[in-house]
Amino acid sequence: MNYEMEHGSFYKSLMAGLFAGIVITLANLIFNFIYRAITRFNPSEMVNVTSIIFVSLIFSILAGILYYLIVPYANKNKIVFISVFILLTVALTFVAFHVSRSSNPNVSAQFHGLFAGIVIISGLTNAILIPYMAKHKNLVF
Repeated sequence: MNYEMEHGSFYKSLMAGLFAGIVITLANLIFNFIYRAITRFNPSEMVNVTSIIFVSLIFSILAGILYYLIVPYANKNKIVFISVFILLTVALTFVAFHVSRSSNPNVSAQFHGLFAGIVIISGLTNAILIPYMAKHKNLVF
């Protein structure tokens, strides 16, 4: 009996987003621990382990859905998706450096570095990994 099924492009895009989310979550957690150890930045009201896990996964799943919506309308050209995500990463990195976190300039600068690093890791990994995973023929989802 052959139990192989051909999955549609929505399923592949969604699973690519989920896998990218898992990779991004691990990368962001490692970056978070290393950054906090180096800078001794301790406030964790907004950026903590729980928020990193949930936001990274949800953001990547939404990126997978966005990939599904963009690529068919761009004549199956994944360059459009990659360009959109790089532009989003640049814009959100700019926002990350201008968020008012604290009246203490040292705490604010440390928060900007942490937040910008997470945004850059998330954006670039989604831009590269989702198109690769969604269209790779030998991967089984």
